[in-house]
Amino acid sequence: MAVLVIGIIGLVFAILGFLGVPVVSFIGFILGIVAWSKGKKAYKADPSDTKAKIGKTLGMIVVIIGIISIVFAILLIVGIAGAVLMG
Repeated sequence: MAVLVIGIIGLVFAILGFLGVPVVSFIGFILGIVAWSKGKKAYKADPSDTKAKIGKTLGMIVVIIGIISIVFAILLIVGIAGAVLMG
């Protein structure tokens, strides 16, 4: 159950990264890794646990979204810094 909750919270944080809160996307990325690893262990212990499987899958999705969001935030920061330096 905890894996599913961590995955959902990570997904919310990763999506918030696209809305202009880059620090939150990093937190979502970390939560995605936690959900992925804990979900993998829980699913291995009990393959009939659907919440563990969903949490593991959400963790994978959150890691991918988190990576994209972090790259987007870095590009945004570099773009703003370049615009400021150019005048």
